[in-house]
Amino acid sequence: MKYIVANWKSNKTMQECRQWINTFLSSVDTSAVKTALEQDRVQIVIAPPYPFIVPIREMIKGRRNIVLAAQNVSHFPAGSYTGEIAARSLTDLVVYAIIGHSERRVHLHETAQQISDKITYARENDISPILCVREIHEYSEQNVEFVAFEKFEAIGAGKNVPLDAVLSVRKNLNLKVGVKFLYGASVDRHNAAMYLRCPEIDGVLVGTASQNPQDFLSVVLEI
Repeated sequence: MKYIVANWKSNKTMQECRQWINTFLSSVDTSAVKTALEQDRVQIVIAPPYPFIVPIREMIKGRRNIVLAAQNVSHFPAGSYTGEIAARSLTDLVVYAIIGHSERRVHLHETAQQISDKITYARENDISPILCVREIHEYSEQNVEFVAFEKFEAIGAGKNVPLDAVLSVRKNLNLKVGVKFLYGASVDRHNAAMYLRCPEIDGVLVGTASQNPQDFLSVVLEI
């Protein structure tokens, strides 16, 4: 199975989210993606901003292999941490959580300990972490099933990392058996096939190209 994650980041209104979902689902139903979903050849993971998780969850209810992810979880447990979203609050709402995204490491100065705590709290609440790493040293065999390599300089820059360089990173990570490896940074319809059709890459994390439902569908169609 290939995993294709749509990271909307800090974008969209409720109306825009509904339009995205309606357009995307309609397009899926008239494309080869529908068969791929039903045959468990691909799983589509949508990571919207927090306010839109519940309404989108209702819109995709009953859809096979279309699931939700949180873009983050708090490094605090549930409690007196105003403004934080504890992993416990997301239980039964999302399947995955993106943790350690390079934008948060850079702009919000997330530390290795905070990221480790987020992984712990996510797993305690039956949420599977997708750990993002920029460099090999940022992965130290944490208890995760997904590791996504994303070079910060390439994100949103239209400069995706060449396949051989991505595979070199994968090799040097020395991932445990069963850990899925994703690539993310300037993934779009022009380069998605290169990664999705490589047996050593289990999927992609899509940012800018996931903002438009047709652009994102074009990525998914490259499986």
